[in-house]
This record gives sequence, C-alpha cells and structure tokens, in this order.
Amino acid sequence: MVRTFISILKNRDFTTYSLAGAFSFAIIMLHVASSPVIFMEIFHVSPKQYGIIFAVLAIGFVGSNQVNVLLLKKFSSGKIFSTALWGQAVLTLVFALGAWQGWFGLTGAMIMYFLCLSCIGLTYPNASALALNSLSTNIGSASALIGFLQIGMGGIASCCVGFLKLHTYTPIIVLMAFTSIIALSILITRKKKLLTLSAKIIPLQ
Repeated sequence: MVRTFISILKNRDFTTYSLAGAFSFAIIMLHVASSPVIFMEIFHVSPKQYGIIFAVLAIGFVGSNQVNVLLLKKFSSGKIFSTALWGQAVLTLVFALGAWQGWFGLTGAMIMYFLCLSCIGLTYPNASALALNSLSTNIGSASALIGFLQIGMGGIASCCVGFLKLHTYTPIIVLMAFTSIIALSILITRKKKLLTLSAKIIPLQ
C-alpha cells in the first residue's frame, strides 16, 4: 500500500493538483473550527442566529459546486481551477486586510466568508478531477490519497485555531489567506516548470 502511494505521489501533476486542492480546502475546515467563536463571541450573535448564518454560508460552498457542473460545459477543469484559486487568493487577502483595518461589520464579514467559501466549491471538485485524470492506474488508491491530503491539511489548519486567542477574527482570515496563497503558489510553480521545459524542447525540434 505504501509503495502504491509513493508511486502515485511521484506523478507531478497528481501531486500539484492534490496539494493545491488540499491547501485550498483547508479554508472550509478553518471556517468550521473558528466560526462559533467568531460569530457568537466576537460578533455576539445568538446561537439561533449563528445556526442561520452557518446554513447561509454553507449555501456558498454547495451552490458553487452545482454551478461548477454548468461551467464545465463551457470551460475546462484546469481553467476553472486556476481561475477559482486566483479568486480565492485575492478575496482572502482583501478579507484579511479589511479585517485588520476594521472595514467589515457582521454583514460585510458574512459576504466575504460567502465568497471565499464559494471558491472552494469550484477548486475542490476540479482539483480532484485533474489529479485523477493524470493517472492511468491505481485510481482507487489515488482517490483515497486525495481525501487523506484534503482532510489532513484541513485538520492541521484547524489545530492552529486552538492555539490562537481570538479577540478578533483577523488571525483566522490571515490563516485563510496564507493557505490560499500556498495553494496558488503550488499551481504557479508547476506551470512555470512546464513552460521552462517546453521552451527547452521546442528549440530542439
């Protein structure tokens, strides 16, 4: 089993998309772990109001997942994944800056959370599809490995919440921006390597 997983991880395309997807997915785990404190202790909403807020924000993730089905009729998984990662990185950076500067109240924070979670509905399924499409064998093991990386990375990110003393929600949003930038950097680094390789091959032809 271990040898199978190692052979799968040697596939650079699989590693790129699965890791980028895992870091992107970590945002939703950070949200789940921290949202009770953020909304009930920092924004002082009631438990009943928090339940409604959580359900509304969940619509962003679930709804964008359905939108992804429609987008795939016109765009490739790679294009959707890349665009969604860029969107997620920009949104979380703006959100982090706004949280630090005090731009957002409860409504503003909800809107930004909704948009950020919506990006995951686009990155999550396409990252898995692109990673699996890079393989011709061991698809079942690869699928299990993708799940492990996503939940594992999300679990590590969630653990970070426990070490933070949350007087404001800024540290959580900074963590979201950090994981988003890592995800985007993994994808960009891989694309640069492919472009460099292509530049070397074409002159030889």
